[in-house]
Amino acid sequence: MRKKFIIFMTIIYAVFSLTSCSFITINSGKEKVENKEEQQETAAQLYPEGVYPARDKYDGFVAQAQARVDALPARKLANQSFTVAVTPEIKFAPSDYSSEYNVALSKRNEMVSQKYSVSLGQVEAPADLMLSDAYASYLSGLYYSDIMMIPAAKLGEFAEKGFLLNVFSLPYSNYYKDYYDLKGMTQASAGNTAYAVMGDMTRDVGSYYCLYVNTELFERLGLEVPYASVEDGSWSWDKVLELTRQAMSVDGYVLKIGASTVSDLVSGVYKSSGQNYMSTWLGATPKVAYDTSLTAKVTQIIADLRAGDKILFDQYSNTGSALGDFRKGNLMFYVGTVAQMSEICKMGGEWTLLPMPKTDPAQEDYIAHLSSSAPVVVISASNPNTDDLAYVLDAINAASGAYLTEAYYRDLIYTSLNKSKTLDMLDYVTGIKAGKGMYDFVYMFGERYPELKENTYAAIWNCVITGGSLSQTASSAHYSLNWRMQNDFPVK
Repeated sequence: MRKKFIIFMTIIYAVFSLTSCSFITINSGKEKVENKEEQQETAAQLYPEGVYPARDKYDGFVAQAQARVDALPARKLANQSFTVAVTPEIKFAPSDYSSEYNVALSKRNEMVSQKYSVSLGQVEAPADLMLSDAYASYLSGLYYSDIMMIPAAKLGEFAEKGFLLNVFSLPYSNYYKDYYDLKGMTQASAGNTAYAVMGDMTRDVGSYYCLYVNTELFERLGLEVPYASVEDGSWSWDKVLELTRQAMSVDGYVLKIGASTVSDLVSGVYKSSGQNYMSTWLGATPKVAYDTSLTAKVTQIIADLRAGDKILFDQYSNTGSALGDFRKGNLMFYVGTVAQMSEICKMGGEWTLLPMPKTDPAQEDYIAHLSSSAPVVVISASNPNTDDLAYVLDAINAASGAYLTEAYYRDLIYTSLNKSKTLDMLDYVTGIKAGKGMYDFVYMFGERYPELKENTYAAIWNCVITGGSLSQTASSAHYSLNWRMQNDFPVK
């Protein structure tokens, strides 16, 4: 059990304000906090319950990352330079130290540079411009950068151009190591190509979906926030439905659950079961995979939540704002990403978060689907540095993991977290405890193939609101989607 105690961050922190959403940034070490009593007072205001949720053994995570890098095979890379292209929303080698996370990224890159005597650089460009320039370079026999980190939603567009390397053909690569996400890479595979690498270096805590809880409303309704259910592994959608029924018996005007979009809610319930919309693997054509009895249960859960018209979405302005009603204390639950925590904090009110509930309480893990902004790594087939690239990728991933996650947490403590229990629950979301995140083919290729969305989560939602047959819907999807996938991703 992690200890919780009042602690001060080191002198790199400076207090900007003392509101409930006050934030503290990291400077380059030139400024110091001179009054620790003032800092203690700030922590007390940040955490009215009087307990500062410190993370134990942070230095241990740094040492662990260094040990993992040190254990990698020796390789002389002759002072090569490796360039990583990123989109503006993705961080790899930040130029400032304005957050603990930025500091950790820089330290991570330093570990890699020292291990293999290489230099790591970053170029930044919007995804569409990156795609245009990288493809033009490929056609000219050149290469744009050694690797590209792009939002998952853009993978289909990059793949369509035909210039991406099959990452399993990268010399000396071994993606069965624990710091790679082989299941995610399988979802990024179609036909004869695995298009992307996922691992600890692409692990973005902000991309994980979770279930926000309006604790102020729970208190008014006389309900207990189900922390204990999360901890004993029994937190499920059945428990959510039970809580909504109890709430409705007290106040019939209460709204049950909301989300930014229909896809956030449907995929939140669907992916928490551990299912993928499409069956994918290297050497096979993607196929529809949601025609199962488990999907029928998911559909029923969503229908039960919708009963009484008690679901609210931000995307439909005529029905109001889900986040707005959450802030006002009218909405019990909100499906959102961890990155939305800062927005929710600024809106005020009392809240916490929980992992996405299990579809079946017997499931081993809590499962969060990852947003379409989650990063993935792609490599141009014209890259001349592939002989050494696997070593660098191994080192970057080995030095990321728990170290970067803890750094992200430390920033949340000073920007958004409102109670120590929220930090405990976040462990179940991100997989530090019994949880994991899942990429999905539909989210990665949906912008290139709109019919993927239309025939998966949108089709399930249509079944919910019309009472239509899920089996007929899936049968139609099988026909239209499988034909298109066979045409575009044939196995040769």
